[in-house]
Amino acid sequence: MPTPCQGDHLHLIVEAGSKRSLSRGMQGLKIRIARRINRMLGRQGTVFQDHYHARDLKSPREVRNGIRYVVCNWRKHVEGARGIDPYSSGRWFTGWAVPQPTPESPCPAARALTWLGSEGWKRHGALSIAERPGHAQDV
Repeated sequence: MPTPCQGDHLHLIVEAGSKRSLSRGMQGLKIRIARRINRMLGRQGTVFQDHYHARDLKSPREVRNGIRYVVCNWRKHVEGARGIDPYSSGRWFTGWAVPQPTPESPCPAARALTWLGSEGWKRHGALSIAERPGHAQDV
């Protein structure tokens, strides 16, 4: 699933079997990222706040809108942004309306395992690289 970074937070779409597994997975991810950042910066201490925002996506339209929010969000924050966010997994995303060149390096995000995440959202159309979150175009 797609995973872009913002300057001070991450946008993720995560599949989990339960609230507990989501919580444990997020905790492990925060620890792994914090250790790497601290090692790179030669520092110690907290990197992330102790919370995350989770919202269950229950319909194909909600999942499509969530994917659009995650892979197209940089257009809200970077004036004149075009194409795919170079700091996101959007370069490996296979749901673009116009197929994009895929990097040869391995995808940093796991493929969706649920029907909603892999196929269901496509009922509402592939994503255009020109879409912006909060705009109803192409939906």
